[in-house]
Order: sequence, then structure tokens, then C-alpha cells
Amino acid sequence: MYAAKIVTGEHDFALDATSLGDYPLYMKNAKKNNQKVYLWPGGWGSMVLLEFNQTCEDPVLRKIFQDVRFRRALSLAINRDEINKMVYKGLGIPRQMTMVPQSIYYEEKFGKAYANYDPEEANRLLDEMGLKWDKDHKYRLRPDGKILAFTIETTSTGVMQYEEKLKTAELAAHYWEKIGCKVDVKSYSRDLIDLRTSGNKMQAKVWHGDVTTDKAFPMQVGWFSGAYDNEAPLWQQWLDSDGEQGEEPPAEVKRNYERWKKAKFAKNQEERIKYAKELLESQAENLWTIGTVGMAPIPIVARANIENVMEKCLFTWDYFYTQPTHPDQFFFKKSK
Repeated sequence: MYAAKIVTGEHDFALDATSLGDYPLYMKNAKKNNQKVYLWPGGWGSMVLLEFNQTCEDPVLRKIFQDVRFRRALSLAINRDEINKMVYKGLGIPRQMTMVPQSIYYEEKFGKAYANYDPEEANRLLDEMGLKWDKDHKYRLRPDGKILAFTIETTSTGVMQYEEKLKTAELAAHYWEKIGCKVDVKSYSRDLIDLRTSGNKMQAKVWHGDVTTDKAFPMQVGWFSGAYDNEAPLWQQWLDSDGEQGEEPPAEVKRNYERWKKAKFAKNQEERIKYAKELLESQAENLWTIGTVGMAPIPIVARANIENVMEKCLFTWDYFYTQPTHPDQFFFKKSK
């Protein structure tokens, strides 16, 4: 309904759930609808993240997800160039989840960590873990003899880029099936997926990778510690409650939490960069969250007679989306 209202000219200003997939359609109808279409640069380190719940309820899956070889293997099995072409019209940057290149904390190795397409190495890592194939060589088997199967959860409402999230999740499922994982994709409302996340009910999840500009990081711990609620809700509960709730995380995750606090409250820039980069190094090596394609543009569709709409503005949660454009100063220009 939202997309239909854009292309029929019913919206005055649309950006929250626009899609690059519909960009040609927006352009085709812009003149007829008296609209202007802009592409604002996206400020996400990864437009869509893929995250495994390392405290999930299934104890066998939990042990598999906590093995860094598994996360590296699944990252290497993702064809990011293909995702970029199919989902983002080739306008994004295939990369690992980390800071955007403009950041003072960014290092090229962080963006390249296990982000190349190498299904052969992915299979080798899963073999090394002892995840053997079934007799038909279709799926791998868990240590308890069951098929290695899990569900990726995404949201269909109330969140940025929900179409891109679903498409990326489906492509990831396709790539991971090739290396022996049986993957289901389910879509829920935003309210329900938030409840399932906080209740530790999900196995894997997609989200968007913000908090990757210097505006927001390291004020928020974001995706880089291993204890964010999408990655390990019970570990986060333990850290937030000083050990009174949840489950105690491994030593590296606890170190990351301390690194974040030291970076957040650093006395000077040099100290902040030191601890922030240690946190980002941990993400690059451990892949607490897996990135796909970053910094793709976001289509903005505005009525042509709305004045003061910027042609370009970095668009991300870090800047509270449209806040830098001062939308309170938009106005309709009267026709002569």
C-alpha cells in the first residue's frame, strides 16, 4: 500500500520504507505525479545484518553458533557482490559489518574481514567442526545426528528497509543451503520480533547496521561486543544487571564490554580510538554480527512544490534520519 501510494502520487514526502528496487518506478512516475526523486547516501556500515543468537534455547545450536568457525564459514558463503546487484542495483559496497570509511575508527581490514566469497573455505571450516553431511550429501548433521537447521527471522513492518531485509535473508538462506544448512525464513511484525528477541526466542535474525558513524559510536556499544540483544540477549542481561540476571558471557565478551565503557568515557581522543579499535578488532575476528552490503543510497520522493528539501543528506539512525535536514523548515510553494 505504501509503495502504491508513492507511485500514484498520494504521498507528499516519502522515505521511511522506500526501496531501491522500486527506484526505476519512482523515476518513471515522478514527472506525471509532480514529484522529485533524490538518492540520499546511506550511513549504515551494513544495510542488512545477519546475526546468530549465541544464547538461543536449543543447546546444540547454541554450541554451534558460539563456534567462531561457524560464523566465519557462513560469512564466507555469502555472495555479497550478488546481493549488491540484486537488492541494491549495484550502488552499495560489499563489506563486513564495521564502521563507515569516513570514521576515525575505521581500518580497511575491518571491512574486509571474512567478507570475500569463498564457499570452498566455508565448507572446510564446517568440516573441521565435525559437521558431517547426511547420506544424500544435501544437509549437514548436528552432533546429535539431527539435520543442521535454523530459522532466520525478519520483520515486515515498522522498520527501515523491510523489503531489503527479506530479500537479503532469502539470499542468505540460499547461500547457506549450498554449504549444508537447512534454513527457513520467517517474517513477523516489529512488535512481535522485538518480543521474541528480548525473550531469547529467535535463532537467527536480520537487522540494519547503524551506529557506524562517529556521531553515534562509541556512545552506544552497538553490534561489536558480542552481547548486543540481537546477538546474545542473556549475555546482555548479565552485563546490564551486574550478573544478577541472564547468563555469564565468555571472557572476550566481558572484555569488549569494558572496552566500550573505556572508549565511551575516555579522557582524550587517543584513548578513545585505542579502545574503540580494540572493540572493532574483536568484531572483525569473531564476527559477532555478519555484514553484507553497506552504504547503499536511500530513495527520497518529495512533492515538487515542497521547498528546502536537500538533494543529499547522510541518512541513518545515527543522525536521527531527517533531523539534519530541518524538516520543520519544509514548506509548500504556492502556484502562481
